[in-house]
Amino acid sequence: MTKYIKPIFFGVADPNKFSQGLNMILESLVTEGVYAGDNFFVMGRNLSFLEDTAFIQAFSRNAKTEVERAVLWRTAVILWGVRNAL
Repeated sequence: MTKYIKPIFFGVADPNKFSQGLNMILESLVTEGVYAGDNFFVMGRNLSFLEDTAFIQAFSRNAKTEVERAVLWRTAVILWGVRNAL
């Protein structure tokens, strides 16, 4: 099952309560293609960028903090734009 979960969400009044609620949602899902992090939650989406070995290796080498790891989706989108522009 393809899931990428990094519980970094900004502007949350009660991070513990938010995290508990998010965990309850995630535990109840049976769908693939779940991404949560960086104020972004999607389900049933194509996460094929997670299978791009070169991208994931480069990202893993350079993303040091949880905040940096949480922005994987937006990093993949930027890279997609760059690849298409080339």
